[in-house]
Formats: sequence, C-alpha cells, structure tokens
Amino acid sequence: MISEQEQQGEQNYLKRVVSILDHLIDAAKMVVSQRKQGLMEERRYMWENVGHDAASPEISILLAQHASGLAEEELGHNVAEEVVKRYERVASSPYFGRMDFQENGTQIPEAIYIGMTSVQTPSNPLPLVYDWRAPISSMYYDYGLEQAQYESPQGQILGKITRKRQYKIANRQLEAVFDTDVRIGDDVLQQMLSRHADEKMSSIVQSIQREQNQAIRNPRHRVFIVQGPAGSGKTSIALQRVAYLLYKQRRTLTADNIVLFAPNQIFHEYVSNVLPELGESNMWQETFQRYAAKAFRSRFRFEDLYSHLERLLSRDPSSWSIQDQTTRFKFSLEFRTFLREYAASLNRGGIPFQNLTYRGKTVVSAKEMSRLFYGPLARYRLPARMDHLRVHVEKRLSVVENRVRQRIEKRLRADTRYMGTDDEIRAESQKLASQLVGRVRSEFYEMTLRLPFDAYVQAFENKSSFLEKVQPHKNSPLEGSSSKGSFAGNLPNSSLGNSARGSWHDICQNTLKSLTGGQPVPYEDSLAIWYLYAKILGPSFSQSVPEDIRHVLIDEAQDYTLLQLETVKILFPKASFTILGDPSQSIHPYAPPGEFLDSPGVFGVEHSQVAALTKSYRSTQEIFKFAQALLGEEQLAAAVRPSGQKPNLVQTSQENAGRDTILAVRRLRDQGMKSIAVIARTAAEAGQLYASLAHQDGFQLITKNDLRLTESAQTAIIPSYLAKGFEFDAVVVFDASSYFAHERRLLYAVCTRALHHLTLVFTKPLPWLKQLPNSLYTLIAT
Repeated sequence: MISEQEQQGEQNYLKRVVSILDHLIDAAKMVVSQRKQGLMEERRYMWENVGHDAASPEISILLAQHASGLAEEELGHNVAEEVVKRYERVASSPYFGRMDFQENGTQIPEAIYIGMTSVQTPSNPLPLVYDWRAPISSMYYDYGLEQAQYESPQGQILGKITRKRQYKIANRQLEAVFDTDVRIGDDVLQQMLSRHADEKMSSIVQSIQREQNQAIRNPRHRVFIVQGPAGSGKTSIALQRVAYLLYKQRRTLTADNIVLFAPNQIFHEYVSNVLPELGESNMWQETFQRYAAKAFRSRFRFEDLYSHLERLLSRDPSSWSIQDQTTRFKFSLEFRTFLREYAASLNRGGIPFQNLTYRGKTVVSAKEMSRLFYGPLARYRLPARMDHLRVHVEKRLSVVENRVRQRIEKRLRADTRYMGTDDEIRAESQKLASQLVGRVRSEFYEMTLRLPFDAYVQAFENKSSFLEKVQPHKNSPLEGSSSKGSFAGNLPNSSLGNSARGSWHDICQNTLKSLTGGQPVPYEDSLAIWYLYAKILGPSFSQSVPEDIRHVLIDEAQDYTLLQLETVKILFPKASFTILGDPSQSIHPYAPPGEFLDSPGVFGVEHSQVAALTKSYRSTQEIFKFAQALLGEEQLAAAVRPSGQKPNLVQTSQENAGRDTILAVRRLRDQGMKSIAVIARTAAEAGQLYASLAHQDGFQLITKNDLRLTESAQTAIIPSYLAKGFEFDAVVVFDASSYFAHERRLLYAVCTRALHHLTLVFTKPLPWLKQLPNSLYTLIAT
C-alpha cells in the first residue's frame, strides 16, 4: 500500500496529465477546423476561378498548382484528425505504469510514466508520459528493483530502478495504485489472466513479460523466428511487434508496408482491434493461399488448406491408397529436394512455351522463344528472362499490328461508302488493329500465366525426361530409378511409410489425374505450383498486390512448409520477416512438425535468429499439464495462469455423445462461462452436431467461410483445424475418441483453446489415456 500523501500526489499527477491532454485535444481540433476551412476555400477557389477547360497549357499549370495545394491541405487535415483520435483514445487512461530510474552519476531518480502513447507539452522537452515503445520504457518490462540499462540514440544508459508502480485508471479516475518489486506481471498480469475470453483480441502492453518484450523489440536480424507453446502470446507479440516497428521506423515504415499472413479470414477479424488500440492503422492481412492467387492472377481453382485437411481427416486411415501415398510424398523432404532440382533444371531447358499465332500463321514460335530464352537471355535469372521475352514478343506484335493497321486503312480508303476524314480513318484503323492483335497479346499473357502449371504437369508426363533433368545425386531417392521402376522403393520408410506398395509411375498417374480432371488443384500440388510461379515469374509479375512490402509476419507458421517459406522469400525480396509458430500444434498429418524452425536455412543463418518462449498464459495449470501429457513429449514450458479444475473426461455411448456434449455446455453456462466452444474433429461432424440442435439459441456453427464469431452466440461449434489461434473460457471436445494416434498434436491444439474449463466427451476407449496419470483428469461415466 502507498501512503495517503503519495496517493494524493498520484491523483494530482493524473489531473495534470488529463488537463494537458484536454488542451492538446482542443489545439488539435482547432487545427482540424482550420485545415477543413482551408480545404473548402481551396476547392471553392478552384471551382470559381480556375477554368474547367484543361486544353490550354496555362489552365493545366493552374490546375496542377492548385491540386498540389489541395493535396497538402488534405494531408494536414488528416494528420490533425489522427492526432485528435490518438489523444482522445488515451485520455480516459493515459498511463498504466511508472518506474523511477536513477541514471549513474545522478543524485535523484526520475519518475518515468508509461502509457499507450507519449504525452508532452510543446514547452517541455521531457514527456509527462512515455510511449511504451520508447527505448527507456523497455526497462519497465525487463527489470525489477535492480541495476538496469537501455539503449538510447546516444548509446547505452546505465542506472538503477528504485521504484516500480502500476495503475488502474478508467474514465480519467485513479482506481488503484500498487507498488511492485518484481518485473511487470504480478498483480496486473494476474488480473489479466483471470479475465474471460473476448470475441476479439486485445493489446497486452500493460502485462508484457520480459521474454515477450525482447521478442517484440528484437531489431538486429532480418528474420526473427519465435517458437512458443500454446498460449505463450505469439500472436500478441506479432501485433505488438508491428506497433513497435511502426514507432521505431516511423519515417520509413507505414502500416501499408506490412503484411500479416494469418490462418483464415475469421482470425483477421479476431485480431482487428489490437493495432487501433495501440494507435496504429491495421496492416494488410491475408491468407497465404488468397495472396498467392492474387499475386499470380491464377486462372486455376485451388483446393484450400481447410478443404484439404477435411479430406485427409475424413479418410479411413486403416486403408492405404495411391492418393494417400501421393499426398504424403508431396510433403516429404524428398519431394522438396526433387522440386528444387527440377526448378533449377528449368534454367537449362524445359520451359513449355507454345506457338503464338495470328489467323493461323505463327507470329512467334515456341522454338524461337526457347532459343532466345536459353540462348542470349541465359545469363539472366528466370523472371528477368521472362521480362526480356515479353519485350521481344511485344516488338514482334507491334510489327504485326502495324501491318494489320496499314491493310485496314487501305481497305477503308478504298471503300467508297466510308465517309471518314483522314484522321478518323487512321484512328479507326489503329483501333481495329489493336483489337485484332490484342487477342494474340492476351494469348501470350495467358500462356505466361500457365507456364508454371504446365511445367509442373510436364514433370509428371515426361517421366524419363524429368529424371534426366533432375540428375539424381548420390543417396537421392531418384537415383537408380526409372520411369517404369519402383520409385517408392528407393525412398526411406520415414518419408513415405507404406509407399513401397506403389511406384513412381502410380504417383505420376495419380497426379496427372488430379491436375487434368477438372477438379480444383489439390492443396499439396498448389504449394509446388506456387513455388514454380515464384521461381519462373518472380515478384515483378505480381502486379495485383502491394509492391512496397517491407515487413512480413507469418503466424501459425508450423502449418507452413519450407516450400511456402521459400516462395514468400522470393515474393518479398526487400522485406524483413517475423515468423511465429509452435511445432506441438502442427496439425497436418503428413507435414513434418516444426519445419518453420529450419527457416534460417531458407533465409540465411547469418540473417536469422530463433527465440524460444517458455511460458503459457492462456490455460490453467491443470489444463496445460493435461495437454502436454497428451503429446507424450518432454516439454520445457510452464503455465502461469492460476490453478483451476482438472479436465473432465466424460465417457458415454455413440448415440448419447451429442446429448452429453450439450449437457456439458449447459453446465458451463450455468457456471458463468461467457464464451464456450464445442470442437469437433471435422467440419462434417461439427455440421451434424449443429443440425441435431434443431436451431437452439446461443449456438453458432463456424465454417471456413465465416468472417467473424457472432457476438450473440454464446457457444461456437467449430472443426478442430479452424480453432487454432482462438481462445475460449471453456472447451468441450466432441468425441475425443475419434482422434487417431498420429493426431495427438491436433488434439493438443484443440485442448489448449480453453482458458478455465476443459471437457472431453468420448465414446470408445482412449489408447493414450493409459499413459496419462489419473491425477491429471476427472473421469465421469454417464
């Protein structure tokens, strides 16, 4: 507790800060009003005094001058409006912490108040409140009452923290003050952890922990990889890191220069509040698949990740098909090596060009394109060659277009029925010629778009030719195989498992059937095709997406293959990267868990750093220990949230599984749980359960097409693979016995969505249950 005198001093300081904020808001509003008036006057002047006929040079110059002035007024107006919004946002709670720092060589500690944004008067160079992202503020998160240091523009500053204080301020009123002698995270953190889950994620600046703060502020590496368990705050770190980078690099970086690759659209909505809470604009958010489709303007339909997972989870694992073998192979290290070498071979030959024709006559032949591509242009990378080839084709088409124009013009002049002037005849001839030859341009454009797809198909059509291009190295799975031999027999069992039952010929035939059957391109093939798009066409071809991306965040990176990461690297050559994931939550049954941790091999070890988070702040200790035990692996992470109830395992019959699931939900509602998720293994199971409820109130079925969690829905019914990244007060796992042994990571990800309560309903014996100490759960038989 603090003394009454100190309490009064804190009250007075808050009043001072709030009063200054009010003055700053009033001043900014005045600027907004003045700028608005200036805009109106500028527009009125242009309308009344500047001629509207821009044909004369004098009028064009006047218009340009006033347009420039108008743009400046609009920019000033927008900046002033943002200042008003920023100060109004923090006025109700201008700061949340304080530390007293005594710099070495000084006698009196300085009180450093820390909030969402800095507050200072024009007449005083020292802020009344420091932005949480300021260099000096980092000590608040990193140190207790001890020797401390921070990096300033002048160099390293050493000293000692003599006091740390935390505040609860709401509606401009000081509700609580308490001192702490440890790093940030005791009382405030426990208050944060005792909360209920919200329908949207919030910022964590008041309770950032030291390991999180170091991840947020890491500036030294182009590629920063964060590995952490479920609930360690990886997504929060990513968003707080964006806010930090926007602050630190505010002269050169804006939100428009940043892209976040998130798992799905509903996740975008879930995190949409965080950056605005921190006073920053939202960055561009996209899923990898949607981005790739936009970037390459693909004319193909691709199976999305969630349809792919639904397909894999819905199959019968007791039966093994050539489709299973093909899919598993395409997530193997052997296939990645295989594809890389094939892509490299395309530098030497093999791009499947096609003839360009105009009215049955070849304008540019495939042989000519290939001869140019692998002759004079061979010194360039593939994307640069494509650029030069486009220039070459355009020159040829321009010649053809000129000839066509001349023929049309000659025909029009000879036609006595046509009464146009010379200028009209020339214009009409040019228009018709452009339309006719434009079809050939479109044909070349479409061919270019198809090249990576056609090259991929070609790899499986020309089996012996393909193997010659790859030139298998020693110990390669391709070495010694032939188009007719058993390819799978040369692959290690760890890669393909039962694949020895099939052959390379079978994989080729199955792939061709999938790619040419009119169905969406399978997800496993789409990853390879996008990689070839990036290698062949490169980032300059991606004109339908933002070009000036300077930083890329990849969340849930454990579901990315190294091929995807290589593709992202090619597409964003100027960007730095933050990559976040948890190998234990890798839910793909065939993809190697934690491949993203090998990212340094993709981006360069010297440019990369890996940081490991070791604490989980989401689930209670009982839930987290239970989930870790499910994995059967050594875990170094620890739960921070206070203790709660042990998970309930409800044993029931197949016919009563739905009933007992809903009964569990009702009990949780009665206990005051505000957000509840019923998580089924597949979308089909989730849909069937939802249909059985006969449209009872308070339930929402979540599908891959949903954009948000409905605020009025107290209980979400959601398939397992869509639940990642979210958190709920309570989770009920529908029929946990439907998860197979190789899906433990998926079940782990499902269980760790729960903050306070976890219930697993099961209908058949759980093989993994025998390996769990019975002290970790409560068994309930119905």
